[in-house]
Amino acid sequence: MTPAPASDPVRDELHTFYDDSFAALLSTSPEVASEIGVVKIGRHRIPQHAFSDISTAGATRRQNLMSDTLKRLEALTATSTRSPLEDLNRQIYEFFLRWGNFGRLRGTEGRGFEHCESIADHVCGVQTELVTCLAQWQRLDTAEDEDCFVSRLEAVPRQIDALIEGLRERHAAGNVMPACIVRCVVDELSQLLAVPAEEQILYRRFLESGRTAGATSVARALKDGFLPAYRRLHDVLTGDYRREDRIGLCRLRDGEGYYRFLLKAHTTTDLSPGEIHALGMEELDRLQQTTSEKLRAAGYGGGSFSARFDAFNADERFHLAREGLGRNGLLQRVDTIIRETAEQVRPLFGLWPKARVEVRPIPEVQEANRYMTYLPPTPDGVRRGTFEVNLAQLQAGNRLDLYTLAYHEAIPGHHLQLTIAQELGAALPSFRRVLVHDGYIEGWAKYAEVLPRLAAINMDPCWDIARSRQELYSTANLALDTAIHAMGWTRDQGIGFFADNTGCSREFATSIVNRVIARPAQVCAYRIGMMTMLNARQRMERALGERFDIRHFHDVILGRGSMPLALLDRVVDDEIERARAC
Repeated sequence: MTPAPASDPVRDELHTFYDDSFAALLSTSPEVASEIGVVKIGRHRIPQHAFSDISTAGATRRQNLMSDTLKRLEALTATSTRSPLEDLNRQIYEFFLRWGNFGRLRGTEGRGFEHCESIADHVCGVQTELVTCLAQWQRLDTAEDEDCFVSRLEAVPRQIDALIEGLRERHAAGNVMPACIVRCVVDELSQLLAVPAEEQILYRRFLESGRTAGATSVARALKDGFLPAYRRLHDVLTGDYRREDRIGLCRLRDGEGYYRFLLKAHTTTDLSPGEIHALGMEELDRLQQTTSEKLRAAGYGGGSFSARFDAFNADERFHLAREGLGRNGLLQRVDTIIRETAEQVRPLFGLWPKARVEVRPIPEVQEANRYMTYLPPTPDGVRRGTFEVNLAQLQAGNRLDLYTLAYHEAIPGHHLQLTIAQELGAALPSFRRVLVHDGYIEGWAKYAEVLPRLAAINMDPCWDIARSRQELYSTANLALDTAIHAMGWTRDQGIGFFADNTGCSREFATSIVNRVIARPAQVCAYRIGMMTMLNARQRMERALGERFDIRHFHDVILGRGSMPLALLDRVVDDEIERARAC
């Protein structure tokens, strides 16, 4: 989208450094390269046949590499004169090297917290990531891809044994997994182990790719290595592994420091746990009032806040199950919403992605624990952007939520933003086109949920109630996450708080609390990012008045790729001043 800039020796030297150093870092966390679809950075190929070294020594080597790269960046940029764009590149790379939490790459400010990590949880634990990498992320288009798939599959037992050793090391340091998380993981492992090798999702995926020559090797690796390794992990967790009733990071030595690091990494702000908790409670009160008004206006006006939402939830008009769509019909419904929305919002954007998005179901065996997610297209175009849908969750839910999910995950949300970033061209170094910051990407996706309302595209009042509930979730999460990890709330306290304040079922509240326990701080990125996006739009609207152009605003937000929120605010303010001067 952006033409190649004229040659500049200083910039070219910096971009070469960015490519070389980012490729070296990404090569130490090759699973994340597979997830984002990167096989090459600059002149460097990223391994597709191996996994990260998850041992303590491996973590130390990655930390040392992050530290050395930061020192080299500081030396390279100490005296050179840079354009505003190049200075922005430097600041974003520095933030990543200091505060990044990208795959196994943890910024230098996170050194020493290895013993605080959760490495075997049900959301993004090693045992889950291995299956997802091979089942979803691994390429299987060529004979070389086939060899890489088999090599990784054969490496799984070593990874599981390293995971078991990591659990023992953390156990000795006082980091024992909460009992509720152990139960989730054991249930996941039990389901996986109940399936014979030839019916495993990895074997089916290999056959479906058409790469059948290595089928015997895959079946043997599953039977002789993969399944016995997962059985060993299952036996450890169901054996004498001690279980912990406390759930927050505050239970751990250095847990407070680690939580503050994670909040900075995920929200990309300097907000403290106390400030985020207070913000969550204040915004939750405001949203409850506005949502109550919407419920009353739609005829759900009796009783408490929860009672009114219970009536809304019970309204059979919105139950997907009664429509009898089936799994394929539900996929088609989501795809239709995405296509129609793309046509409706296109006039709101200057920048627009070339790559299309496809809708694909999460494998049934993973539906109990996998959340819906979006996978960006590969930069070389081999893989399309993919919205991975949990059909079991959708079938049991509200048809109105299909719209909000499609807006968030596809268009105008993750697919639009992440694909535009990839397609920005040579004006940005490679790391800028694939590196993500949760506050920015999730903030944009939450903004994308409300954009059709702001643009008068979707004015259905009942959908707006369903959308407001999603906003209530992300707002309640600010208070919930900080209360659990900084204030020591129990699991039951968290479940009760979330259910009472959002009008959701206790079953759903339980799944959210389990996620918050497993992934500290990550859920705080959504609402904080959304508020940043909305505040930036309001500032530009107020400053430019009738000259405000929504396409211009969106291009400012999307046209420089993902970045920390403080830098995004600076970019917007600079653009406001530039526009005022014209």
